[in-house]
Amino acid sequence: MRANGGIANSSLPLAGVYAPSATEQVLDQWRLAGQQFFLVVLPDAGPPRQLVYSTSHELTDAIQALLGQDVSLFAFLGYSLAISKGPHRYLVTPVGSLPLFPAPRIDEMEFEENGFVGKPKPELAPPTQPEDAVAEEVENGEPDSGPPAEIRDYPAAGCDTPVLPE
Repeated sequence: MRANGGIANSSLPLAGVYAPSATEQVLDQWRLAGQQFFLVVLPDAGPPRQLVYSTSHELTDAIQALLGQDVSLFAFLGYSLAISKGPHRYLVTPVGSLPLFPAPRIDEMEFEENGFVGKPKPELAPPTQPEDAVAEEVENGEPDSGPPAEIRDYPAAGCDTPVLPE
């Protein structure tokens, strides 16, 4: 009630006070939680800018202020999606994260049979044999134990068996 006994009409805007339009009211009230108004400004010279607003009125005011300038404008309603730091970057959305790196499909993955998750041990190089030993092995059909040890021809006392070096 007014001081003079009359009833104030709340549907009439007061002088100098902004009254949102019906479209602005619906847009501001019915947008989803977390959604914001975005304006991407691409000037003819200089880097692009992204401006964020909480109401449609703030967005329209910003656009009106830029009309006639040498810029391109792109307005959006939605969510700002963050990109995580590397080395494995993700695009973070309101419902989960999306990898920004090649990720194999589940049917392409290899799984640990023994559950070990430590750093892989380097594989040992297979033992090598001299080429002559490999050729001899192929000829004889038996593995060779490597190059022959040096054998001395010193007979032991009363024995004609060669003696290996000490």
